[in-house]
Amino acid sequence: METFATDAPHGAQGPQPPIRCVIFDFDGTLARTSIDFGKMKDDITRIVRGFLPDHPAPGTTPALEWAHDAAMRLDAGDSPLGELLRTCVAAAIRHIEMDAASRGEPFAFTRPMLSQLRGRGVGVAIITRNCTEAVETVLPDARSLADVLLSRDDVRNVKPHPEHALAAMAALGALPAHTIVVGDHPLDIETGQRAGTATAGVLTGNASREQFLACGADLIANDAAALIETLARDGRLATHPGTLRHCG
Repeated sequence: METFATDAPHGAQGPQPPIRCVIFDFDGTLARTSIDFGKMKDDITRIVRGFLPDHPAPGTTPALEWAHDAAMRLDAGDSPLGELLRTCVAAAIRHIEMDAASRGEPFAFTRPMLSQLRGRGVGVAIITRNCTEAVETVLPDARSLADVLLSRDDVRNVKPHPEHALAAMAALGALPAHTIVVGDHPLDIETGQRAGTATAGVLTGNASREQFLACGADLIANDAAALIETLARDGRLATHPGTLRHCG
């Protein structure tokens, strides 16, 4: 397994702050799942069109944010339909997520890697746009393996909004300079960049090394375990930091 440093700011050569907190994405990073995002977007589009036939096409906007914009538009018109739209969209998304979760599984390295990090005293957080029920279906012991689990059910603004990562750091008492966000999608890199952390892309999802280079990931690894192994070998992982508030 290889881990590549890039020429992004945090990936530059020279002394780097010790990493005291690792924030992981879930789907594609810690677990193999098969969420059908194409179907999700199609289903949500049909629902939104039923409320607002003239709502602009989603384009590259994620379905969740696009539906939220539609609901806000209904709210602005003093219509009670905004909440109904949110309820219908949430039900459609959850149905697809739970279907995928029923067939998902954690990667073989996930449990030992998370246990290793916590054994070193490094704070571990999982943040995901998925729902909590789906995460705990795939990884029932998620809350004992991670200090913090924040799904979209737990925050007002999901990643790539920085609130998602910042909330995890706040729960652990971690600073951005001592934190790295790890994920399988450029959206995860954007999340870390907006929150001021180091970032790492892993190739266990659908994104390529070239995509991670293009979005400015600091590190790129074949998988999360290879990344953590490299960080430990290079002395980047703090040992028993002692200042973090472990919540598990």
